[in-house]
Amino acid sequence: MAIIFGVIFILSLAAGWAVGYINQMPLFDTFVCVGVAGFLGSSLIALIFSYLYFFQKETDTDKIKRLVQEINQIKEIKRIE
Repeated sequence: MAIIFGVIFILSLAAGWAVGYINQMPLFDTFVCVGVAGFLGSSLIALIFSYLYFFQKETDTDKIKRLVQEINQIKEIKRIE
């Protein structure tokens, strides 16, 4: 997943550079385009991550395994005390 997010970010930076280059902007304006494109790319990544986090489907077996692990962690903490 990190590779996908990295690719999205790099493509957004390349798109910002392409906009500056195609419009024949000065160097500073091209850097501004790259910065804005990087911000938009990272915002897109954040939206995708939030969507995947909040709308993931957890199966019953995954949920049972997670709850068993949490119970075991609580038991370990109580033994230490």
